[in-house]
Amino acid sequence: MQTPKDVVLTQLLMGGKLLEMLTTDLTDTDYFTPAAPGTNHVAWVIGHLARTEDRSIAAITGNEPQLS
Repeated sequence: MQTPKDVVLTQLLMGGKLLEMLTTDLTDTDYFTPAAPGTNHVAWVIGHLARTEDRSIAAITGNEPQLS
């Protein structure tokens, strides 16, 4: 039986694999070009996902966040 921490870790790892699959063909320029007017670029979205993941892991483990 998996613990809640195991489930969260599995979901984070799956999310990372999906993110890699969805961004593997992007160029450096693509990362900083908004998909549509008024939207954020991919790098902004990934940065916010990374920070959310970091804070979630810190909350679960009781450790300090690693990202500033």
